[in-house]
Amino acid sequence: MDKKRIDTIIQHLAGELQKSGVTISSVRLFGSCAAGTASYKSDIDIAVVSPDFREYEFSKQFHLLGSAIIQTIRQYHTPIDVIPLTPVEYECEQSLRMDFIRQGIEITVTDQNQS
Repeated sequence: MDKKRIDTIIQHLAGELQKSGVTISSVRLFGSCAAGTASYKSDIDIAVVSPDFREYEFSKQFHLLGSAIIQTIRQYHTPIDVIPLTPVEYECEQSLRMDFIRQGIEITVTDQNQS
């Protein structure tokens, strides 16, 4: 999968989240797509950092993310795996999962609310 397609998919996902009122602090691409080892079977692993995630109960997070993920998969027919994080979780959590995420690639997203 080429970088332009990955970026387009991430921008779409971010736009869907922003339309739902989620403020995005940062987005990180990690896993095989970030490492350049993705195959045609690979999904896109994305961490989305937002202060809004601390305000929402898990069920609200699930609804917002689920809707954005479904819209993005329908549009691009590419599997994506999204991990929601608060800024505190991103900065302070010590785990193997966070090591992988932090080693990923920071993606600059376009603010869809500015359009």
